[in-house]
Amino acid sequence: MKPGFSVKHETRAVAHGPSVGSLVLEVSVQSSLHTPAFLESVTFAEAAPFTHAPTSCATGAAVPPPLGAAAGEGAAGTEGFLAPSDVRQYLYILQPSAVLPVPLADPMPLGQFEMVWRSSLGERGQVQETIECVALPAPSRRRRS
Repeated sequence: MKPGFSVKHETRAVAHGPSVGSLVLEVSVQSSLHTPAFLESVTFAEAAPFTHAPTSCATGAAVPPPLGAAAGEGAAGTEGFLAPSDVRQYLYILQPSAVLPVPLADPMPLGQFEMVWRSSLGERGQVQETIECVALPAPSRRRRS
Protein backbone atom coordinates (compact mmCIF):
# COMPACT_ATOMS: atom_id res chain seq x y z
CA MET A 1 0.00 0.00 0.00
CA LYS A 2 1.36 3.39 -0.98
CA PRO A 3 1.49 5.86 1.93
CA GLY A 4 -0.44 9.10 1.61
CA PHE A 5 -3.17 10.74 3.63
CA SER A 6 -6.08 9.52 5.72
CA VAL A 7 -9.25 11.64 5.33
CA LYS A 8 -12.08 11.47 7.88
CA HIS A 9 -15.14 13.67 8.22
CA GLU A 10 -17.96 14.42 10.66
CA THR A 11 -21.18 16.33 10.01
CA ARG A 12 -23.25 18.17 12.64
CA ALA A 13 -26.49 20.15 12.32
CA VAL A 14 -26.57 23.73 13.63
CA ALA A 15 -29.25 24.13 16.34
CA HIS A 16 -29.07 27.85 17.14
CA GLY A 17 -27.79 31.22 15.94
CA PRO A 18 -27.90 32.76 12.47
CA SER A 19 -26.96 29.47 10.76
CA VAL A 20 -29.89 27.33 12.04
CA GLY A 21 -30.65 24.63 9.49
CA SER A 22 -27.07 24.53 8.23
CA LEU A 23 -24.58 21.70 8.54
CA VAL A 24 -21.07 21.96 9.94
CA LEU A 25 -18.65 19.70 8.08
CA GLU A 26 -15.32 18.94 9.76
CA VAL A 27 -12.71 17.28 7.57
CA SER A 28 -9.58 15.84 9.23
CA VAL A 29 -6.54 14.94 7.14
CA GLN A 30 -3.62 12.96 8.60
CA SER A 31 -0.34 12.45 6.80
CA SER A 32 0.97 8.88 6.58
CA LEU A 33 3.92 9.95 4.42
CA HIS A 34 7.45 9.18 5.59
CA THR A 35 8.73 12.62 4.54
CA PRO A 36 7.33 16.16 4.89
CA ALA A 37 4.76 17.42 2.40
CA PHE A 38 3.96 20.95 1.26
CA LEU A 39 0.29 21.75 0.68
CA GLU A 40 -0.36 23.61 -2.58
CA SER A 41 -4.15 23.84 -2.33
CA VAL A 42 -7.07 22.65 -0.24
CA THR A 43 -10.55 23.06 -1.76
CA PHE A 44 -14.11 21.98 -1.13
CA ALA A 45 -16.74 22.08 -3.88
CA GLU A 46 -20.21 21.68 -2.42
CA ALA A 47 -22.89 19.55 -4.07
CA ALA A 48 -26.37 20.83 -4.91
CA PRO A 49 -28.48 21.83 -2.90
CA PHE A 50 -25.74 23.40 -0.74
CA THR A 51 -23.62 26.52 -0.68
CA HIS A 52 -20.76 26.82 1.77
CA ALA A 53 -19.79 29.79 3.82
CA PRO A 54 -16.04 30.17 4.23
CA THR A 55 -14.77 30.00 7.79
CA SER A 56 -11.50 31.23 9.21
CA CYS A 57 -10.19 27.66 8.91
CA ALA A 58 -11.18 26.96 5.30
CA THR A 59 -11.01 29.74 2.76
CA GLY A 60 -11.21 27.94 -0.57
CA ALA A 61 -8.68 27.74 -3.38
CA ALA A 62 -5.45 28.40 -1.49
CA VAL A 63 -4.05 26.77 1.62
CA PRO A 64 -5.67 28.66 4.50
CA PRO A 65 -3.35 30.76 6.66
CA PRO A 66 -2.94 29.80 10.31
CA LEU A 67 -5.28 31.54 12.72
CA GLY A 68 -3.72 34.82 13.90
CA ALA A 69 -1.23 34.94 10.99
CA ALA A 70 -0.21 38.29 9.57
CA ALA A 71 -1.37 39.22 6.06
CA GLY A 72 0.70 37.52 3.39
CA GLU A 73 1.64 34.52 5.54
CA GLY A 74 0.26 31.09 4.74
CA ALA A 75 1.38 28.53 2.16
CA ALA A 76 5.00 29.61 2.39
CA GLY A 77 4.83 29.48 6.20
CA THR A 78 4.22 26.60 8.56
CA GLU A 79 0.59 26.03 7.50
CA GLY A 80 1.70 24.81 4.06
CA PHE A 81 4.11 22.32 5.65
CA LEU A 82 2.82 18.93 6.81
CA ALA A 83 5.24 16.72 8.76
CA PRO A 84 4.80 12.93 8.95
CA SER A 85 1.79 12.01 11.15
CA ASP A 86 0.57 15.65 11.29
CA VAL A 87 -3.18 16.29 11.28
CA ARG A 88 -5.01 19.25 9.72
CA GLN A 89 -8.68 20.04 10.28
CA TYR A 90 -10.88 22.11 7.97
CA LEU A 91 -14.36 23.41 8.80
CA TYR A 92 -17.10 24.22 6.31
CA ILE A 93 -20.58 25.57 7.04
CA LEU A 94 -22.97 24.12 4.47
CA GLN A 95 -26.17 26.07 3.96
CA PRO A 96 -29.02 24.42 2.06
CA SER A 97 -30.05 26.52 -0.95
CA ALA A 98 -33.39 24.64 -1.00
CA VAL A 99 -35.45 22.70 1.50
CA LEU A 100 -33.79 19.35 2.15
CA PRO A 101 -35.92 16.30 1.36
CA VAL A 102 -37.03 14.22 4.34
CA PRO A 103 -36.00 11.47 4.46
CA LEU A 104 -32.67 12.19 2.83
CA ALA A 105 -31.45 10.29 -0.19
CA ASP A 106 -29.20 7.55 1.16
CA PRO A 107 -26.35 8.56 0.98
CA MET A 108 -26.65 12.27 0.22
CA PRO A 109 -23.55 13.84 -1.38
CA LEU A 110 -22.31 16.99 0.39
CA GLY A 111 -19.39 17.80 -1.91
CA GLN A 112 -15.87 17.05 -3.12
CA PHE A 113 -12.80 17.67 -0.92
CA GLU A 114 -9.49 18.02 -2.76
CA MET A 115 -5.94 18.55 -1.52
CA VAL A 116 -2.87 18.97 -3.76
CA TRP A 117 0.58 18.52 -2.22
CA ARG A 118 4.26 18.04 -3.07
CA SER A 119 6.77 15.81 -1.34
CA SER A 120 10.11 17.16 -0.17
CA LEU A 121 11.58 15.70 -3.41
CA GLY A 122 9.09 17.64 -5.56
CA GLU A 123 6.76 14.73 -6.40
CA ARG A 124 3.18 15.92 -6.77
CA GLY A 125 0.23 14.17 -5.14
CA GLN A 126 -3.49 14.69 -4.93
CA VAL A 127 -6.21 13.53 -2.56
CA GLN A 128 -9.84 13.63 -3.70
CA GLU A 129 -12.62 12.55 -1.40
CA THR A 130 -16.35 12.62 -2.04
CA ILE A 131 -18.05 13.57 1.22
CA GLU A 132 -21.46 11.98 1.80
CA CYS A 133 -23.98 12.20 4.63
CA VAL A 134 -25.74 8.91 5.39
CA ALA A 135 -28.29 10.44 7.79
CA LEU A 136 -28.97 14.04 8.72
CA PRO A 137 -27.55 14.49 12.22
CA ALA A 138 -29.86 15.85 14.91
CA PRO A 139 -28.97 19.35 16.11
CA SER A 140 -26.75 19.42 19.19
CA ARG A 141 -28.40 21.25 22.06
CA ARG A 142 -25.54 21.94 24.47
CA ARG A 143 -25.98 24.44 27.24
CA ARG A 144 -23.33 27.03 27.82
CA SER A 145 -22.09 27.28 31.38
